[in-house]
Formats: sequence, structure tokens, C-alpha cells
Amino acid sequence: MACLAFPMTFCAHRGLARFVLSSKNKDADFTDVVEEHFGVTAGRLISLLYFLSIFPILLIYGVA
Repeated sequence: MACLAFPMTFCAHRGLARFVLSSKNKDADFTDVVEEHFGVTAGRLISLLYFLSIFPILLIYGVA
């Protein structure tokens, strides 16, 4: 199971880190980078979808 889970988590986190580091602003966070690349409206929509995908995971980790 670890052989399957490691590449999935490693590649996903590495891709997210590279995306955030692709900003021109040194202190930008995920929301700033999404708005920079996709515009304000699409940036807010993508940030909302990102929040809705991460929030349940955080609730599960909090209970566990």
C-alpha cells in the first residue's frame, strides 16, 4: 500500500509546491497565485473548490 500511496502524495504535493512557487510575488500564497494565473473570478472559484476538497480531510485528521 505504501508503494502506491507514496508516489500519489509525493507528486501531488510537489506539483502544488511548484505551482505556488511559480508566482512573481515572493510572499504569495495559494489564493494569490491562482488569481495571478487565472484571473480574479476563476481564482476565487478554484480557491473555493480547493477549500471544499481540503476541509473534510482536515476534519478527519482532527478527529483521528
